[in-house]
Amino acid sequence: MFFSINCLEITASKDVVKDNGHIYKNLLTKDDFFKSNLPKRFFFNDFFEKEFGEGGNLVLQKEKNSCSESFFEDKINIQAIVGKNGSGKTSVLDLMYMAINNFSYMFERGNDRPGAADLYYVKNLYLNIYFTIENNPFVLTCNGDKISLNDLVFEIDKKDRADFKEKYKDKEDKYKGIKDVELPKKLENFFYTIVSNYSLQSFISSNYICNVYVHKIDGEKQWDEECTSSWIDSIFHKNDGYKRSIVLNPYRNYGVIDMENELELSKERFITLMIKDKEVDDTYSLEKINYNPSKKKEDDLRKFFSAPICKVLYETKPTDLQGKLDEIVESYSLSESLFENYLNNYLHIDGRFDFLKKHFHFSISQKSPKEKKLCLLYLYKKIWQIVLRYPEYSDYRVFSPFDKDGKFNEVTVAMSEELRINLLRKIRIGKSHIELKAKHAINFLELDDEKICTLAESSEFEVKTYLQKFYDNPDSQRLVDLIEHLPPSIFEKNIELKNKTKNVPVDYKQLSSGEHQKYQTISTHLYHLTNLISVQASNEANGENRLAYKYINLVFDEIEVCFHPEYQRTFVNTLLQMLKIRKITENCAINIFLVTHSPFILSDIPTSNVLFLKEGAQDYSEKERKTFAENIGEMFYDSFFMEQTIGAFAESKLKELVKWKQGRSSDITSEKAKYILDCIGDPVIRSLIDEVERVEA
Repeated sequence: MFFSINCLEITASKDVVKDNGHIYKNLLTKDDFFKSNLPKRFFFNDFFEKEFGEGGNLVLQKEKNSCSESFFEDKINIQAIVGKNGSGKTSVLDLMYMAINNFSYMFERGNDRPGAADLYYVKNLYLNIYFTIENNPFVLTCNGDKISLNDLVFEIDKKDRADFKEKYKDKEDKYKGIKDVELPKKLENFFYTIVSNYSLQSFISSNYICNVYVHKIDGEKQWDEECTSSWIDSIFHKNDGYKRSIVLNPYRNYGVIDMENELELSKERFITLMIKDKEVDDTYSLEKINYNPSKKKEDDLRKFFSAPICKVLYETKPTDLQGKLDEIVESYSLSESLFENYLNNYLHIDGRFDFLKKHFHFSISQKSPKEKKLCLLYLYKKIWQIVLRYPEYSDYRVFSPFDKDGKFNEVTVAMSEELRINLLRKIRIGKSHIELKAKHAINFLELDDEKICTLAESSEFEVKTYLQKFYDNPDSQRLVDLIEHLPPSIFEKNIELKNKTKNVPVDYKQLSSGEHQKYQTISTHLYHLTNLISVQASNEANGENRLAYKYINLVFDEIEVCFHPEYQRTFVNTLLQMLKIRKITENCAINIFLVTHSPFILSDIPTSNVLFLKEGAQDYSEKERKTFAENIGEMFYDSFFMEQTIGAFAESKLKELVKWKQGRSSDITSEKAKYILDCIGDPVIRSLIDEVERVEA
C-alpha cells in the first residue's frame, strides 16, 4: 500500500485568472500565457517526466521513482515544499485545499450534517491534482462548475438550469451528492487531508471571501445558489464523522485561535497517545497523569441544564424556593447554590435519567458522590451532542429536550423504549471516536460509590490508580481498552513528564513554547489519524459500512514556527518514530507535505521529493542539488535560502566603516569606527576591513 500526491496543474484561462486573481494569486502571470500553451504545473516529486509527451500530456517516468516506497518507512511518503516568503507555497496549498473542499461539497450535497457547518463551493477553480495509490494513477479535476475523480463526475445544479423545474425530482447523478451508504465504495480511491498551520497570519477568514455556491433545500427541491462568503471557515469544523475530506488545525473562529482551548485539546490528545507507550521522544518520557475535579466543566453543566433543572424545581416547589421560582423559571438562570440544591436533593429522583441507569446498570442515591452526579449530567449532554451532530445517529434525534443550538424546548417527542435501547446499545458497542467520551462517562458511572469516593477524597488522583479500579494490571491491557476507561471529561488533566537526561519531573504546562509547539503539532495529526483508523475498527467490529479513509495526506505548514534549529533538524525523525511506535500504518498509507523555509528540514528529504518554488514558479535549477544529508550549514548559506551571510544591519555598518576609512563619510568618529571593528565576529572580514587604508576626508 503506497500513496503519493505527485502534481498540481493549473488549467485556468487568461480571462479566468484576470477576473479571479484572489484564487490564483502570484502563481499565474501574463508571462505564463505568453511563454507556453501548457498548463502551469508544480511537481512534488519525480513521478512524471519533466519533458512532456504529445499534446503536453504528463508522461510517467520510464524508471521507478528514485525515492523508493520504503525509503522513510513502509507506507509513508514524505515530500517538501520549500521557498522564500512570497514564493508561492501558501498559494499552491490553498489551491489544493479549495479543490478538496469543492469535491467534498459535491459529494456531501443533500446529506444531513447538523453538527457541521455548511460547505461552500469556490467558483472559477480550474486545476488538476494527480496522485497515485499502489502505482495506479488518479486525477481530481476541477473545471469551474464541474468536478470529477476519474469516472466519478459532479456538476453544480443551478435553479436557472434549463430543465431544472422538470427534472429536480429525477435529476442526473452528477447534480446530486452521494448517500452515506454509498460513500465507502465511491470514495475508496480518494484521500483525507489533515492540515496544521500555527502561523497567526494564516487562514484569516476575510482573506478567503469570494464568489461561492451554497447548497439549498426547499422540500423536495435542492439546488446550488450563488453567494459571497468565506469558504475556509467550514473546514475547521470536525463534527461530520470524518466524511468531508479535509480538516484544518488549529480551529479558528473567524481567524482567531483560542490558545487556552488548544492547550486543553493538546493535553487530551497527548494522553491518548502516551497512555500505553510512555516514551515521548529522546528528551522526555511520561511520568504520570493526574486528574482533579474541573470547576469549569461543572459551570458548563450548570448553565447547560439551567432550564430543565429550573423546571424540576418549579414542579416540586420546595418551600425554601417558592418566593424565587417564578423569576428563576422565567430567566432560566441557575445560581451555584440552586445547582448544589438540585444535585443534593433532586437529581437522584429526576425521572429523566432513569433509562440511563437501567440500561447501564448503575444507581445514584442522594448520598452518591457529587462527581458521579455531575458525570450523569455530562453523559446525558454528550448523548444529546452525538445524536444531533452525527448522521450515524440521525434516527435518534427525538432523544433530547434541546434543539440543535442547545435551547430548551419543553415540547418533545416521546422516545420509544425500543429506540432508547437501540441508541444506548449503539453507543456502548461503538468503536470510533464518536462514542469515546460517552464511554468514559459510562464506565465511570458503573463504578460503585465507594470506589468513586476513594478517588474524590484527595484533591487529585493518578491515571494508573484510576485504571486499577477496572483492571488489576492495567499495563497488560490493550491500548483500545485503556483509552475507553480513561476518566470522564468532568475532570481536569495534568501531565507530568520526566526529563530523561536530568532525571527530573517536568510539568507539561511548563514546557517551552517550542516544545509545546512540537508536541501539539504532532499529537494533532496523530489524534486525527487515530480517529480515522477507529472508523475502520468500528466497521470490522460491528459489521458497519461507514466511510473509512485508508489514504491520508498530512500537511505541516509553516513547520518551523517556534522551533529552535535543533527541533527543525530532528522533526522528521521524531514524527516517524511516533508513527511507528503507534503502528499507524498497519491500517493506512500516508503522504506527508513539509512546507518550510528551513534547510534543517530539507536535509532529511531526497531532492526527488522536493518542490523548490521561486516567484510563483517551480525552480528547476535547484533540482540538480542533492538535498538529502547535505551539509545544513552549506545549504543555509546557499543563495536559495539567503542572499547574504550576515545580517542586513551589520552589512550596513560594515559599508559605513569602509566609507569612513576611504574618506567618503564623516558620519562616524574614530572611536565608533574602532568599536564596530572590534565587534566583528568573522576574523577574515575584520582583517580585510583593517587593511583598507584610512584616507582623511
